Amino acid sequence: MTEVRDGGGGRAYRLSPGLPTGGIHQPLGRSFGSPFMECSSGGYSERLLQPVIGGAPTVGVISSPDRARPRRTGWVICHSFGMEEGFLQPLEVEIARRLAAAGAVVMRFHGQGYGDSHLPFDAISVRGHIRDALEAADVLREETACAAVGFLGIRFGGTVALAAAAQRGGPAAIAVDPIVRGQSYLEPLLRAAVTTELTQDGDADADEAAALARLESTGELDVQGFPLTTELAEEVRAFRLDFEMPHAPDHVSIIQAGRGPTLRPEIVELTARLQRDGSVADTSILGRPDAWMLGQPRYHSIVRGRKADRQTELSDAVAAEVVRVAASLDRTTRDPSGSLPPRRGREANRTDDEQRAAEGRSESAWRELARFIPFENDHLAAVLTTPTSRPRGLVLLLQGGGGAPRSHRRRLWTRTARALAGHGIATIRMDYRGVGDSTGVFAFELARPPLEEARTVLDEALRALGDLPVGIVGNCVGASTAFALAASYPPCTSVVSLLPAVGPVVIHRGRTPTAPVSPWLGAAWQRANRVVERLDRVHFAPELAHALCRVDVLLLEGGGRVNRSREKNALRRLLQAIPAAESEGRRAEVWSLPTRGRAGIRPIETQRAAIEATVRWFDETMPARPTVDISGRQAWVMLEDGHRGRRTRPRGWPERRPLRISIQDGQDRFKGATRTAGSNALD
Repeated sequence: MTEVRDGGGGRAYRLSPGLPTGGIHQPLGRSFGSPFMECSSGGYSERLLQPVIGGAPTVGVISSPDRARPRRTGWVICHSFGMEEGFLQPLEVEIARRLAAAGAVVMRFHGQGYGDSHLPFDAISVRGHIRDALEAADVLREETACAAVGFLGIRFGGTVALAAAAQRGGPAAIAVDPIVRGQSYLEPLLRAAVTTELTQDGDADADEAAALARLESTGELDVQGFPLTTELAEEVRAFRLDFEMPHAPDHVSIIQAGRGPTLRPEIVELTARLQRDGSVADTSILGRPDAWMLGQPRYHSIVRGRKADRQTELSDAVAAEVVRVAASLDRTTRDPSGSLPPRRGREANRTDDEQRAAEGRSESAWRELARFIPFENDHLAAVLTTPTSRPRGLVLLLQGGGGAPRSHRRRLWTRTARALAGHGIATIRMDYRGVGDSTGVFAFELARPPLEEARTVLDEALRALGDLPVGIVGNCVGASTAFALAASYPPCTSVVSLLPAVGPVVIHRGRTPTAPVSPWLGAAWQRANRVVERLDRVHFAPELAHALCRVDVLLLEGGGRVNRSREKNALRRLLQAIPAAESEGRRAEVWSLPTRGRAGIRPIETQRAAIEATVRWFDETMPARPTVDISGRQAWVMLEDGHRGRRTRPRGWPERRPLRISIQDGQDRFKGATRTAGSNALD
């Protein structure tokens, strides 16, 4: 590793072996964030770790008491299945932190196929859920000093917790509304698939039988964007909890959340079976009229431009009951260390096929780092994904404000980040304040996008990677944040707006309202705004017009043909209104995604097309891999096309570059025109 300083005596850089001579790598002595976080007001601390679970790396969080000595029983939180995994994550985070504040050590993690885990969707299985929970318990015992490890979970996660505790012969398990028979869990999934078809295609004849027939014929069913395969559906259907419990845990507590005052028959039967097998099993009922919302989306619009958590009271009640039960179990839990067989390592939980597959997954095209980043009085959780070689750019991924975590719904950002890494581009994805693993209070208002949170995370990533051109991808309110950030962030060179919704980017469709003028946007926006009001019935947010003066812009649009046509025309006219001197060399395009009905980003084919389009856009707009020429007092970046640019903005564009406005329809068919810098004429 060689050290190079720029001629002005500024920052020092490491030059990695195997990279082009003089390649800028990482500033000396600078790391990205911290794996540790302490919340003194909450009485807990947390540590992000990246263990190997299920044969591949993943991300987990260990929550510990702030100062008190931990209780003897630690807990592994087993997440739920499919889309429920994301919907229940806020409640699981709350439970983990409350348990830690009460003195317990708790680990939550992403099983393979979920969140930030290494493997794709097809790694998900019922057996994999149980295997990953067992391996997470081994990680918790290796990383902490807890004498015993119990399992807890909600709904399908509760089922996994009971099965894992039974297979391990564990001391304790807590299950909230566990699923006893897989058939009863598969039926709502099929109903959700029917709802998906109604939303996307408006098919009035869709029913569960038609969904099953489609699953058998195609091998995959779209369940609100989650790919349910034939093999996975059959495994869920055949699952029975009593068949997965060879040994009874010492203590089991089952919490039923529902409206009625009596236990459901399957819970009564399961409790009796556990007691016959020698387990101390008790039950409790959390009778609430809102119990039906458990496992459902929790953030909903209350007024235009604002969302709220409608499960606050339910989550508080469930978390309080879990903490109470865990405290009582800790007092009666034995130390199992003298009675359990010696552990043979986490590989002992895998089948021969799984172990052979794990041994072949040691190499990948990316590297990831999960860290906490301080922001005011809180901490933001983020994951930095880098290619195995030096990156040629950095892309920030911003999801909507509806409570989606950093991986986004259906792991959209995780998949996008790794696809971009394959093209030499680093990415950073983050949890907003009060969402996912970040601390703070959730608050969503369209008028107040998380601009400073995004800027803080992006600054931290650039300090770790060095000066790189920056791109931003935004979905929903993330698009509004992306344009606002691009307008005031000098390293930003390109923005992708993914399905801009009415509000964040497209302020109005139909009759054009009188738009407020933001003084800080300058004369360019004011001129463009007046033109759009006169010439089109689509009105864009002011941040878009200002961003077009500085960066390349791609709108990935969906919806009906009429809306797309209006927005394409509005974008053309908006570009015409901007003086050529202010948009010289910029590229603005609208590409169409295969959306259906009002489904948005949920359809599986839409997700795949969005990832492909995003990767293609940044591969075209990010500069080629630069080499560094240190001469005199200035560090210049030499690009492959021979152009030179300052290190702070290594774009390598000619002084005059035609602006191409290209509209994509269908399968890579382009319609559009070009205009030469210095001219407002569209050909």
